[in-house]
This record gives sequence, structure tokens and C-alpha cells, in this order.
Amino acid sequence: MKPVLRRRRPARPELVLLCDVSGSVSGFSDFTMLLVQALHDQFSKVRVFAFVNRIDEVTALLEHGTAGPEGLGARIQAEAALTGYHGSSDYGMALGEFAER
Repeated sequence: MKPVLRRRRPARPELVLLCDVSGSVSGFSDFTMLLVQALHDQFSKVRVFAFVNRIDEVTALLEHGTAGPEGLGARIQAEAALTGYHGSSDYGMALGEFAER
């Protein structure tokens, strides 16, 4: 007797997105976050972090059921703590804070 076993379905991966939302790349960051929102069901867990020179989790702003995609960047800028002493991107400070948390 030979048992016939089903192939295991591959596990859905987790996704962590780090987006620089400073002025020079904010349009592409908004597009990327909206793309991740549309593909949310393909991942087991999705977390989205935005930064300029400080990092903050913005996953709740992208969840289904919140306001539409228009003005996503403005909502993130208004509700998240993204800047410290200046308004320029600082990857070192943002990634250091991400690693600490």
C-alpha cells in the first residue's frame, strides 16, 4: 500500500516595508504602499514603516476600511512622527531607531 499525500501549500510570507516619505521620493513611496495594500491578502502579515529622519509604524493607516488612497501621503505626514530636528532624509538615524525598537 502506498499512501498518497497532498503537497503542502507554501506558507504565505511576512512582509515588512520601510518607506522614505521625504519630498523627493514621496510619490514612489505612496505608490509602493498602495501596491502593498492591494496585495495584503497574499502575505500572512504586513507591517509598514515610514520615515524621513525618524521612523514610525503606519500599518493602521493602510488597512482596508480606512479612507481611500487619495491623500495617503498627507495622512501619513499628519499622523505619524517622521521628522526630528530637520526635514531631510537621514537613513542612518531612521534605521538605527528601527533596530532599537
